[in-house]
Amino acid sequence: MTQMADVADALGVAKGTIYGYVESKEALLDTALRFADGHPVPGPSSFPWKTPRAGATVAYVRERLASEAKELVLIECSADGAAQTRPRSSQTSHGISIVAWRATGRA
Repeated sequence: MTQMADVADALGVAKGTIYGYVESKEALLDTALRFADGHPVPGPSSFPWKTPRAGATVAYVRERLASEAKELVLIECSADGAAQTRPRSSQTSHGISIVAWRATGRA
């Protein structure tokens, strides 16, 4: 498990410096996920970034994954025979192996 000391080491700063910008690992993760998803990074006036309420980051990720899944279209699958060469994780409970997905092109 990554610790704040690991983050500080990777950035080349003291661990205490990190806490001047974020309250917790949860705050850092939440901000990084949202930034990667196109949200602006909060500015210096909001330092230290607050720890999100319990479950907020998980709810955000679930919502985004659900919205992305709506934009996927199954383009190929195979029945039991070919499924044996696929990793087990790609098989459904009905023995169908999902081979490929593509985005619908919506942003």
